[in-house]
Amino acid sequence: MGERMVQLAMDTSTERLSVAIATEDGEVIGETTLAAARTHATYLHPVIEQLLSAVRCSFADVSGIAVGLGPGSYTGVRIAVSAAKAFAFARRIPVVGVSSLEASARQVKCRAGAVAAVFDARRNAAYTGLYRAGVEWQLLAPEARAAYSDTAVWIREHLLATDGLYIVGDGAHALARELEALEFPCVVAQRAVSVVYARDVLDAAQPALHDARGWSEQEVIKRAHELVPRYLQVAQAETASHQVGGVGHG
Repeated sequence: MGERMVQLAMDTSTERLSVAIATEDGEVIGETTLAAARTHATYLHPVIEQLLSAVRCSFADVSGIAVGLGPGSYTGVRIAVSAAKAFAFARRIPVVGVSSLEASARQVKCRAGAVAAVFDARRNAAYTGLYRAGVEWQLLAPEARAAYSDTAVWIREHLLATDGLYIVGDGAHALARELEALEFPCVVAQRAVSVVYARDVLDAAQPALHDARGWSEQEVIKRAHELVPRYLQVAQAETASHQVGGVGHG
């Protein structure tokens, strides 16, 4: 259908669903982001098809896929990862996974300084990724689920106040309050909501997608098999399942 090969990116780790199409050099030519809540599975495939059609392409024109691995909604993350793997197996094309936290952090278009992506995880805790912005983004600490207060203490002990800290995500204000109590300066992004834009997933995935062009078909299949969601805690659904099983065997 199309006269060019394109890259496909998707993320369903938050209540929003985001899909983007880009040229092979990473230039975004189409993107759709919508509030999906618990309907990611219903809308993901239609949105991808509509977006491909809008840029006059088809699935046959997709040469590589980037997907947000989470953390985030247990069911939501699985939907995008499963879809990306299915496309990769069907078309025998590379699929690359990136942290949804890092992709979210890349909303902050700065060339220097530290950026914290904070997704609220309830019970006064959050999933947090802390990065150094630049031409190549650097992970400053392992992504983790931790109490807001513990995260704030770690930041105060490991970052300089002069570094400049930007915070994004729906947990941004809660973390900012903890940092203010420690007299550590920070700036909360204008839209303190948890949203991962597929264009930022593509941005984070570009080096890996470039390298993937040299993968053999065997490597493509192997990498797709190895791709799994990134959970930073045991999901409630799994916990409930184990508890029921435990009672049944008791």
